[in-house]
Amino acid sequence: MAAVAAVAAVIAATGVWRDRPVPQPVPPLPAMSLAPLPGGPTAGAAPSSTAAAPTMLVVSVAGKVRAPGLVTVPNGARVADALAVAGGAVPGTDLLALNLAQPVSDGQQILVGVAPPPGTAPVSGGPPGASTSPVGSQAAGGKVNLNSATAAELEALPGVGPVMAKAILDHRTKSGNFRTVDQLSDVSGIGPARLAQLRDLVTARPGDCVTVVEQPVDRLDVRLVPAALIAWAAVLVGLLAGWQPAVGVAVVAVLAVPLVLRLGNQAVAAGLFVCLVITAGFSVATALRAHAVATNPLTAAVHDGATTALRVQVSDDPKLLISAIPGAPQQVLVRAELRAADGFRNLHGAVVLLAPAKDWAGLLPGQQVTFSGRLGPPQRADLTVAAVRVTEAPTLIGQPSAVQRGAGFLRTRLHEAAARVLSTEPGALLPGLVLGDTSGLSSELTADFKTSGPTHLTAVSGTNVRWTVLLSRAWKP
Repeated sequence: MAAVAAVAAVIAATGVWRDRPVPQPVPPLPAMSLAPLPGGPTAGAAPSSTAAAPTMLVVSVAGKVRAPGLVTVPNGARVADALAVAGGAVPGTDLLALNLAQPVSDGQQILVGVAPPPGTAPVSGGPPGASTSPVGSQAAGGKVNLNSATAAELEALPGVGPVMAKAILDHRTKSGNFRTVDQLSDVSGIGPARLAQLRDLVTARPGDCVTVVEQPVDRLDVRLVPAALIAWAAVLVGLLAGWQPAVGVAVVAVLAVPLVLRLGNQAVAAGLFVCLVITAGFSVATALRAHAVATNPLTAAVHDGATTALRVQVSDDPKLLISAIPGAPQQVLVRAELRAADGFRNLHGAVVLLAPAKDWAGLLPGQQVTFSGRLGPPQRADLTVAAVRVTEAPTLIGQPSAVQRGAGFLRTRLHEAAARVLSTEPGALLPGLVLGDTSGLSSELTADFKTSGPTHLTAVSGTNVRWTVLLSRAWKP
């Protein structure tokens, strides 16, 4: 039985071994090739890790340029190249704040002479992979870019509200891009503590939008020139043509006012109205003065060259005249106002006296005098009634005012003090420079002043001296 069992076990084992699974070889797969896509790389070409840089860049140039719009420049071009392709800036545009050497990128916008709209950021618009600067608040490291951030992005910063965000944008528009973060301290409302809080959250990298801040140009203010020219023209008409034409000009100006007020352009109407008012006012004032001179009782005697007795009031300091004849007696020019004449009382009008210096040089403004002189026509059309040649000493009537006496005392003391410490010519020149008193100047020094031109340095009238005395009295303790 044991033998039979052993034989049966051998037979069963042999059957099991014959029925074991035998590994079969896998047939090779058929070779396959990928068809190239339309417009894609050719078969067998190595894939490129990055897109090739464009050879030409498209840039938007806007603002104050001759040909604004899209321009095409080669890769590596600068702002100056894009500006040149756009025809250049219009005359008068200040390019000082524009970095002409900055490289441009595809899709960049360059604004010349204008600022970007508030609260908006310039649009890059370049294709993927284009070399453009990041736009918006999230610059490198997640910091807010001060040169391209909008108001909403600035308000997201701690401690920055709508008012401070607007102040930052206004500063950027007015002064140009921030060069450093420290320039935030120039913005109103940002002090050292707030700057320290924002320093690590913002950056001042250049933005895509190159903003040119137009600098103010110094120009002559000529707004008052038309009014001044009209006033001078109205006065000249009365001086040269007489009081009748001056009245005619005033009448025409008044009649033209209703016509001007009917104009549709209010600005033009207002300007013309002011011009007409100035014309009428100065014409009337000049006509009144010219009529007073023409109807003065002495006017007829002036042309006859008559000699008459006059009473006048000195109105200015006597001015020493330089004689062209060597050794001739010195004379002074005295401006005065008429008060009376032979047979006439209560006269008015300006007269010019040519009188001996030794008798008239010491007169003060406000002094009334009587004398006899020969009348003659005035040399200039300046509303002067007559030019009077005087050969005798004046007869004083009363005294000048206390103010004029104080001014005379001041001049005399200054002359004495200058003569003690200075030589002759500098001592005589000092009162002329300080008070306008040129009575002590020699004829040679006066001629040198006229030749060299600084005569205005001594052109200080007695009125200025009067104010000097009044101010010194007002401040006297």
